[in-house]
Amino acid sequence: MKKFITLLLLTLTALTFKSNAQNTSCTAQFSYSVTNNYTVHFTPAQVGDTLTFHHTWTFGDGSSSSAIFPTHTYPGAGSYLVHHVVYRDQPPGVPPCFDSVTTEIHLYAPLTCTLVAHFSTQAASGTWNRIYFTNLSTPAADIHSSIWSFGDGTSAYTLNAYHLYANAGTYNVCLIVTRDSSCRDTSCMAVVVVPPTPIPCTLVAHFSSQASTSTWNGIYFTNLSTPSGDVHTSHWSFGDGTSASTLNAYHLYANAGTYNVCLIVTRDSTCRDTSCMSVVVIAPPPPPTCNLVANFTWFTDSVQINKIHFTNLSVPLAATDSIRWTFGDGSSSLDVNPIHVYNAPGTYTVCLRVKKNVVGGTTFCVKEICKQVVAQVACTLNANFSFHADSLNSLKIHFINQSNPASTVTYVQWTFGDGTSSTAWNPDHTYAQAGTYNVCLNLSSGAGCYSTFCKQVLVLDPINCLDISKFSLTHSTANCLEFNFVPDHLNPTWQYHWTFGDGTASNTATTSHVYAQPGNYTVCLSVTRSLTCASTTCKPISTGLCFSCNNVWVRYSYVRDPNMPNRLYFHGQSNYPITSETWTFTKISPASTIPPVVLNQFDPVFVFPEPGYYRVCLRAITYGGCVKEYCEVIYIGQVNTACTLQSYPNPTHNTISVNVVETTSEMIHVYIYNSLNILVGQKDQQGYIGSNIVTVNVETLLPGTYTMRVIYGNHVCYSQFQKI
Repeated sequence: MKKFITLLLLTLTALTFKSNAQNTSCTAQFSYSVTNNYTVHFTPAQVGDTLTFHHTWTFGDGSSSSAIFPTHTYPGAGSYLVHHVVYRDQPPGVPPCFDSVTTEIHLYAPLTCTLVAHFSTQAASGTWNRIYFTNLSTPAADIHSSIWSFGDGTSAYTLNAYHLYANAGTYNVCLIVTRDSSCRDTSCMAVVVVPPTPIPCTLVAHFSSQASTSTWNGIYFTNLSTPSGDVHTSHWSFGDGTSASTLNAYHLYANAGTYNVCLIVTRDSTCRDTSCMSVVVIAPPPPPTCNLVANFTWFTDSVQINKIHFTNLSVPLAATDSIRWTFGDGSSSLDVNPIHVYNAPGTYTVCLRVKKNVVGGTTFCVKEICKQVVAQVACTLNANFSFHADSLNSLKIHFINQSNPASTVTYVQWTFGDGTSSTAWNPDHTYAQAGTYNVCLNLSSGAGCYSTFCKQVLVLDPINCLDISKFSLTHSTANCLEFNFVPDHLNPTWQYHWTFGDGTASNTATTSHVYAQPGNYTVCLSVTRSLTCASTTCKPISTGLCFSCNNVWVRYSYVRDPNMPNRLYFHGQSNYPITSETWTFTKISPASTIPPVVLNQFDPVFVFPEPGYYRVCLRAITYGGCVKEYCEVIYIGQVNTACTLQSYPNPTHNTISVNVVETTSEMIHVYIYNSLNILVGQKDQQGYIGSNIVTVNVETLLPGTYTMRVIYGNHVCYSQFQKI
């Protein structure tokens, strides 16, 4: 075990005095470290040459020194005001300077502590001024907090850290690790930040264009710039005032004509190139002449009076034409000659809409016709029955006809599932042996109105009187104090009486019971079939220890995207496993028309649409069915103008969704491209003010990476997802 002095740095109050000279390039700031026996080593931030720079130290215990790097041993624990003065003489051509600072330090008595601060550094491979710091302090279990000082006036409080330096240079980086107020250690090292050697720019912009085969105004643009590895960003200008920033592009022109299309490719701020070419967009030929005449007839079914048959008489009618029927009751059909059943009598307006299509899917002719259709009263007969076994003979079943309206029934037939039948209204039937039988009740009220109802009937063997009270029990999964009890034999004519061993009872056949507290109990069931047949069965049960939702807590943490400050990565946390997460994002200040956004997913990534204060709530369901909610208010100070959307679930197998927030009601167009920038799917959806969830079926796509392009109003947004 190592003895060391714990240094507590609370609030450092620095008093700086400057001379009357104009040049104030002197600085009296200093750092220090503590070793055993209350010995403190002082290191000035500025050393200077020994001929013109002078240092004076007073240590707060009556001692002083003029050394540059003094070491002073204090008499014991306590707080001391250390005063450091640095001044420079006036050599020829250099103005004098003066500065001083007073810092209070606290020394504490030696305590037993094995914590040793240590860390390593590594420069990022893609960014010259980004340094990663790894905490290697030991023992790791004693590290309760970590403070990083990066040597440029900034700091961090994470276990490990990374830092982006503004300028090249050598920085004194320190790590302070703490177990508690009496155990901490500090480690410092010099970190050299050097910018990379500039890379020669050999980037050559080049691209090709190809007209779409599915639409006359769609053009595919393929980026052929070299070397491809140097293309970090691509910007397309399509010559009609619009642009895109994808590697390859697809564009729909509003009008035919010749457009000057330019591609700007960029590696970094010092390396870019531009290529332009003329692209000719040719308008399609005019659509063919429309001579379509829409027409239809209808008639009532001869058996079912609320069933209507429709016949399409439209001419000319081709197999490629699109057909849509609306029946006036909220339903529709795409069949050529549909049959429709109305649920209520009345007069309905039925419309037939026919749309002529040409090769490629272009619509050039649409005609519609509507007619009044009368639906008559439908058959309302509803067959139904119940049954129960005889109290003395379980093979004998009593059937009760519960059909309605009973007054309209003109014909009754029962089939008992064993090859026998009956025409009685409430028949009794004795089966030859036990088993499960499919019993059907067939009714008719004339005028083509029929109704059939079937039910599985379980016929049991005759039961021994001593066995009628046997029962089974199950333990509730939601509440350890709750049990469910079911008799082995159920008969509506028998009498059932339960006692649960805690002074309570029940007279229902099947029952459940919640005990007031855990423990061991004896449950008994008494069943009376007749005056000469009754029995009782008892079983011991134990509730065991119970799980309590009062011990469950839920909260969350989040991390901001360093390149997009309004994109936050959320992570739900609980001391019990979370089975469901519901997140709600609500703008609270300043006032906004943006409605709350609700996401039912684990650990979402959310892009806040505008600056301000938001209430973010996590509603989680944990193990045991506990429901907990945790909310925080989060401030968004800056919104990145880059239009990106978060698709979910990602990766996906069946569907992919995005949340589009609109301030005006605009049509939403979604296009999906594969890794070769080929359009493989699309969807159009009417958008409304607020949050719009757009879901696209991707089940037929091959596994791989896809890009989703979302267009609404003047917005063009992108999102990537993985298909598995």
